[in-house]
Amino acid sequence: GGGNSPPQPSTPILEPAPRLKGWVPTLVKKIVGQSVRFPLHHIALAAIADGRVSVGSSFLAGAMAGVGVVIVTHPIDVVKTRMQSAFSGVYRNSFDCLRKTLREEGPRALFRGGALRAVRTCFGT
Repeated sequence: GGGNSPPQPSTPILEPAPRLKGWVPTLVKKIVGQSVRFPLHHIALAAIADGRVSVGSSFLAGAMAGVGVVIVTHPIDVVKTRMQSAFSGVYRNSFDCLRKTLREEGPRALFRGGALRAVRTCFGT
């Protein structure tokens, strides 16, 4: 080209994803989490307390329900986090993020970090 044009970068400049990226998995995670938490707490409390509810049995049932919620919602959380931290254009939507994660890293990637989240959830959210 002309001698006065600025040099072009060899790779495109990436911009951070917009603020609302990942809102769908966030909403789904919250709905699923609360839909699972209360029934799990009820089931665990009935199995533990044997009719005599105490602070300790309620705490243990809550911890068990929290771990159950983590098992169910952590894959959704992984998709949400990847959507929110990815540069614009990396993922078209949540399903594209899920598909690429499974294809490139396998199912275990959806549970990476889940054990630490489960421990934290046992002591409160």
